[in-house]
Amino acid sequence: MGQDDGHGARSSRPWLADALDPVENLRALADVQAFGRRAAEDLADRILAWGDGQDGSAPGAATEAGAPQGGPALADVVERLRGDAVLAGEVSTRLVEHAVSLVGILIERLPPQSRTDAAPPQVDLPSVVAGGESSAVFWVHNTSAAVVAAVRPHCAPPRSHLGRELAPDAIAFDPPVLDPLPARSTCGIEVRVRVAPDVEPGLYVSVLMASNVPDLYLPLQVTVNDDGPPE
Repeated sequence: MGQDDGHGARSSRPWLADALDPVENLRALADVQAFGRRAAEDLADRILAWGDGQDGSAPGAATEAGAPQGGPALADVVERLRGDAVLAGEVSTRLVEHAVSLVGILIERLPPQSRTDAAPPQVDLPSVVAGGESSAVFWVHNTSAAVVAAVRPHCAPPRSHLGRELAPDAIAFDPPVLDPLPARSTCGIEVRVRVAPDVEPGLYVSVLMASNVPDLYLPLQVTVNDDGPPE
């Protein structure tokens, strides 16, 4: 049996999910932070060694008259540099953790039609028996900064694979028109399907569209069930 390194399991995931993988991001951040801390500590050691030895005295020796000033002060600054490097690493880790968590929550709250890993949007009405009625809500989005006037939903009569159609007036919308559809808004419209008593059982399919919203086309399907044998 071949080994699975985990890459195959992620091949079907959207790139955004991999890019925001908190484990991978924190591992990369830890590598960067470790390198940054090592560089800061090395710089601190070099500066401290240079500052302690430039007057020929041993490290920590008192500063004599005429010798370069600031030996002990330099050591203090170096120690603060070391402390700040560690503190910055801890703060960066917390910021990345919180940012990854926030982005993950926002991705989960995206509407289905905006997510890359979601199925194509469609309107599936609950199944219904002949003579009954079924309904569902679909959404019309206006992402532009302009108002859209007279958004009128419409739909051809649903048809089965055998060519049977529901009645021309089987589809109704509430509201029948959005006038106007405000800028940067989302409005829900209820679609109702009334099935005549003599309709044959089967899956009936059509497409929802709306005037003045050319990007809206949603498959609609409703299953008409047999009402069973008479009692």
